[in-house]
Amino acid sequence: MVMPIGRFIIWVGTSLLALLFVADWCLPKSLPEPARDAIDKPVIRIASIQQPPERIVIDTSQPTIVRKRYELPRPPGGYDRVLKRVGIQY
Repeated sequence: MVMPIGRFIIWVGTSLLALLFVADWCLPKSLPEPARDAIDKPVIRIASIQQPPERIVIDTSQPTIVRKRYELPRPPGGYDRVLKRVGIQY
């Protein structure tokens, strides 16, 4: 039996939706959540004797230093044509 992908996706989706409805009908309903105001929660405060590291200040008022481009030495012989073909420019 040949089943195209679209028909398969629809069949699986419908089966999963039916399974979801069956699970909702069979499983017990959840209890309502208690009110948050009725619960007394203790206040927890955490203190540490360690200090955080110093703040790093980056000075952006100075111009950026750009390295000079490294120049490759020319190879001996007639390699210029080969190097241009490979993509290395002098």
